[in-house]
Amino acid sequence: MLIGYHCEGNDALVLHPLVCRLLGLSEDSATLATHSEADLNNDQALKVAGEAIRNLTRRGAALVIVVLDNDGRPGPQTEDAQHPRHWSHVRSGEQVKPGCRLCDLICATRGAAGAAPGKPVVIGVAVEAIEAWLLVARGIRERHDDLLHAEDWDAGRSLKKRFYGAQRASPGRIERHALPLIRKLDDVRDIAVRSKSFALFLEQFETAAELLRAAGLVP
Repeated sequence: MLIGYHCEGNDALVLHPLVCRLLGLSEDSATLATHSEADLNNDQALKVAGEAIRNLTRRGAALVIVVLDNDGRPGPQTEDAQHPRHWSHVRSGEQVKPGCRLCDLICATRGAAGAAPGKPVVIGVAVEAIEAWLLVARGIRERHDDLLHAEDWDAGRSLKKRFYGAQRASPGRIERHALPLIRKLDDVRDIAVRSKSFALFLEQFETAAELLRAAGLVP
């Protein structure tokens, strides 16, 4: 089965083993495809998200995963007012908020996501970056309580530096640090207990997985 990914940098290399575990597939049985090999930044990736979904669907992807980082900026509070967290404004009664990365991404992909019946699209925004999901996973695996709160650290704290020991998530670092961790977790769904952004992603994902199961594409 071909699974398409649209995200920043090398995040697809992190997402693929996560997605395979959630689907109950071996990584060898699912092929990874990306819309672009270019190292897109957040704004660029958002701008071409609809195009990416259409491209990956045309190439035969049975499932498309679109995940961007929230990328809050340094500040005195946990939440950057310019990058509001989706659950914060929903809790206050504002269902759609300009500047919310998840709202913006859903809006940017709505037409493309509905253009291929039977080929589900899962939209997610990692807060503040996908490394927060990995740090929570490490906290679960190593029983390190501080890491379980990685999503709540202030936006100025370098999540990549904390997880990889470097400012860039290169393919080699992902292979050495992220993939073994994901493969050793008892259940990757446990991340959702400590990460609201992963829980939102998982909620969409489970709906998509049901469609794939109904089509006989996954166990």
